[in-house]
Amino acid sequence: MGLIRGFLAAGARQIVNTLWHVSDRHALSLMVEAHKLLARGHAPSGALREATLAAREQYPHPAHWAPFALMGAHDGDQAVRLGS
Repeated sequence: MGLIRGFLAAGARQIVNTLWHVSDRHALSLMVEAHKLLARGHAPSGALREATLAAREQYPHPAHWAPFALMGAHDGDQAVRLGS
């Protein structure tokens, strides 16, 4: 929580973190999908949820998709504009 708290205190609105070690390959796959959804206008929580469900289909074991968590203000679950 120390690192997350530091980012939030420095002004980050939200942080996606993992609760345990995840392989780079699985993390990359999930994050690419989540960012595609964000770019299409999905709210961060919805994008992470949809990306997690897609990863779950591809990699059924929870170790590969379950540790991702969104921390911080959810701003009424509004979509985030990327690149602004």
